[in-house]
Amino acid sequence: MAFRTAQLQNFNLQGSGVSIADTTMTLSSFQTIDGVDLAMSDFGTIGYITVEPGSRDREEQISFTGVTQNSNGTATLTGIKTVLFLYPYTETSGFSKSHPGGVIAVVTNTSGFYNKLPAKENNETITGYWAVPDPVSPTDIANRQWVLSVVNGGAVSQNAVIVAGNAGETVSAGNLLYFDDTDNEWKKADADLSATVLLTMMGIAQGSGTNGNPITGGVLIHGVDTNQSGLTIGDPMYASNTAGAISSTPGTISRVIGFAKSTTSIYFDPFFNPGTAPTLQAGIQNGTYVYAADSVGTDAYAVTLSPAVTSLVAGLGLRFKAGTANTGAATLSVNGLAATPITKNYNEALVTGDILQNQVVTVVYDGTQFQLQSPPATSMRCSSGLSSKLLSDSSTTQTIAHGLGATPKRVTFTHQGSTGLIGNGTFDASGQRCLFGTLGGVSTSSTLGICIGGGTDFQGGSVSVDATNISISWTKNGTGGGAITVNFLWQADAQ
Repeated sequence: MAFRTAQLQNFNLQGSGVSIADTTMTLSSFQTIDGVDLAMSDFGTIGYITVEPGSRDREEQISFTGVTQNSNGTATLTGIKTVLFLYPYTETSGFSKSHPGGVIAVVTNTSGFYNKLPAKENNETITGYWAVPDPVSPTDIANRQWVLSVVNGGAVSQNAVIVAGNAGETVSAGNLLYFDDTDNEWKKADADLSATVLLTMMGIAQGSGTNGNPITGGVLIHGVDTNQSGLTIGDPMYASNTAGAISSTPGTISRVIGFAKSTTSIYFDPFFNPGTAPTLQAGIQNGTYVYAADSVGTDAYAVTLSPAVTSLVAGLGLRFKAGTANTGAATLSVNGLAATPITKNYNEALVTGDILQNQVVTVVYDGTQFQLQSPPATSMRCSSGLSSKLLSDSSTTQTIAHGLGATPKRVTFTHQGSTGLIGNGTFDASGQRCLFGTLGGVSTSSTLGICIGGGTDFQGGSVSVDATNISISWTKNGTGGGAITVNFLWQADAQ
């Protein structure tokens, strides 16, 4: 809150004055001693006035928050509140008393005014902002920025971050460790084992420790470690193939953990990227995290990923190179986990030949099964052909091989009749030659009706489908429609 003082002369209420509850007040003028119009900015965000000072029962203390200078020389004060004379100096909107025109109104240091000032002998919370310059003499107030700039003799610094922890095996000062979250203990890191150096918290032992007991001095998780020897200043340091050791050359799994600061100390920062492709990036680029070759060679496919997948989680996606073509329903086991069905079209079991030998197959685990993302090798998206029906034929079943290798999800028939193209569920009772439609579902029991002919002489059929054929069971009604051969186009869609 901006708050300013002003020394001014007395002013007078204009016109008829003010009434109880009024929130505005007009003065005959509102200027400085030098005759300059006053504005609200001269007072800050609030100002205080005493009306009828010295009048025992008429005197009133008010606050205001706005000033408008009028063209006739008067000034209107807005946001008027009456202020109690005693603590807590409660402010209430509007005048609590009426005051006639002409009475005195003076800008004074009222009790409400002083209430805005902090008291040096009182405990208070200062909500405003006091800007303090950088200190010069020993008795100057120091601001926070200056204090932080000189901590430890210069820029703010932290030499080491060390945490307490228990050892999961016998460790010594300077050993490179990883945090095993299965038992909440620190164990020696080994660049031969990805689980100990990849996607895990790492640290350096600051003292010795034995299995299940605290490590003396704790574990350094970031900063300068001084427990090393024989280092070359500036060398990048890596996790070693020797458990717990730190080396200037990469291990089997390249994990940079810092740089040599001196011959006996290193800057430890296990997530530092020295400019070469880190293991994580390389793992993504070469696909080892999500790709492996099948090692079984049967319908029970099995792969091993690195790092190992410890449980199947919905959304897990991976690719594998099939060692053999499938001969029916197939499963996939990842890192020795339970064999899980592979399905296509969400929940359909695979059929012979859906996966080819040496095919790279993409699957995603949905929480129950691996859904095949690669198009099944046997899967044609649609097939079509031309068939015909002699209307005078006796009732019979017509079989049409669709060649999809899977049960169609939709079958469409189209016929060119003398009155134009009729199909896809169109029906006209005026004697059109056929009624065709769409299968709609996925069940082989789903049917659709077909009618060829007219009046009481027609062929009526019902349709069923499976992974091999479209079957139309025709029923002859009357003469069936005579010795007329009707040609029709069919189309079967797998999606």
